[in-house]
Amino acid sequence: MELIRIERSGNYQDFCRAVGEKVIEGHELVKYYKRDKTDTTTNGVPHLLNARYTAYFKPKG
Repeated sequence: MELIRIERSGNYQDFCRAVGEKVIEGHELVKYYKRDKTDTTTNGVPHLLNARYTAYFKPKG
């Protein structure tokens, strides 16, 4: 069974709204997780990535 994935970055309220919409549509939430803000370096240039939220759902039916 293939899971449906949604992902949002930065804004937790937008993520919660998207999760709620999927649940209302009849999808079952399987798991979710948050990746915190992280400092990364690309080609020697440091930059900050926003927090990212990901949720997985079982398809309807």
